[in-house]
Amino acid sequence: MKHILWFCRLSALALLLTGTIGWAQQRGHRIGSAEVLVNTRNHWQNWEFPAGTVEISATGTVRPRQLRRGTNAVEDIVEFLRRHPPGNLTKKDPEQISLTDAIQAGSNPEDVIHVLDGDPSTYWEPDPPRNPDNLASEWWFTVDLGRLVFAKKIVVRFAQEGDPFLLFELLVTDGQKRPQFPRPTFKTAIRTLQPNKSERLFEIDLTDSEIEGQAVRLFQVLVSGSNLDRREELTQEEYNALSAPDRGAIEYYKHLPDGDSFRVEREVYEQLSAGQQGDIRHFRRERPRLAEVEVWSEGDEIVGGAIERGGRLST
Repeated sequence: MKHILWFCRLSALALLLTGTIGWAQQRGHRIGSAEVLVNTRNHWQNWEFPAGTVEISATGTVRPRQLRRGTNAVEDIVEFLRRHPPGNLTKKDPEQISLTDAIQAGSNPEDVIHVLDGDPSTYWEPDPPRNPDNLASEWWFTVDLGRLVFAKKIVVRFAQEGDPFLLFELLVTDGQKRPQFPRPTFKTAIRTLQPNKSERLFEIDLTDSEIEGQAVRLFQVLVSGSNLDRREELTQEEYNALSAPDRGAIEYYKHLPDGDSFRVEREVYEQLSAGQQGDIRHFRRERPRLAEVEVWSEGDEIVGGAIERGGRLST
């Protein structure tokens, strides 16, 4: 009888310990033979700490969050989207939120992430337009920074292996919707008025504009002008040396008796006499490629998350 009671007590103790260990693992630690361990990312995520004050690595290392000076707000978009997902992402698991969730685009949306990756060798190149007369309705994208940023400078870099946008505009907004407007109101940070074929770097000083002091949540890039398939005139030999995707238009001209000439279709040109056949012009196709957009602020905001940490704001 004593052996039976001893066995029952031992079994109950084992069940109790098993339950305790399982509960402990779910609650943020693991009980070993002679120690209590807190050493994984899952453990730490069950602990309570003021929002935005610590960083937990994938290996379970915990360190205080550093407040940096001179930060590029596009580098940690995903972190802020996961921390405070906007309405369209609230039903999504935070770990499933990615950089593509911050992007809307009218053309080639998959490659907009290259504008935010810090790599000058990657780029966004819009697809050939369906309506060349209204480029801005297709060649655009918008990026959500994931939080409000008091930006002091925006940098636009175009790819070295490609062409800068001939005409473009960059706009910003705090993302707030006014009662009379269903969408946020954007303000222009820069608009090019003259065709640009060579400048590949634009640094926009927001401290010297009407945008100074405005918090930025979204930025938008619009392309309003392009040479399309007539970026640069080449000789026939240069044209033939191009790869097929880079070959642009070929124009055919007819001589007039007064010495002038006008453009005709190829079929018409081939029916002309040798004396009537004028020049044949060859062009390289434009490759509009945006490499990077950087949104620079004074540094990490300390106000963000103050209420979550138990603080309060007053004026």
